[in-house]
Amino acid sequence: MKIQPNPANDAVLISVTDDLMGGELKVMDVEGRILTKLLLSALNFELQTLNFSQGIYFIQVITEKGILTKRLVIAH
Repeated sequence: MKIQPNPANDAVLISVTDDLMGGELKVMDVEGRILTKLLLSALNFELQTLNFSQGIYFIQVITEKGILTKRLVIAH
């Protein structure tokens, strides 16, 4: 999974591989609160981050094969 740009301002492009398709994507803050949750149905998609406060977030994808977590920094 790639997240660009990182740090982000108003949006990020998230690119995933075929093996992550159909998985559940979650955006969580540092306290583990889920801010966004969706099913992956495309290899590339844009996630709007303008409404998120500055700080560190985690993007997690859960599939049958396991869990993948990446860090996202938002700096407005």
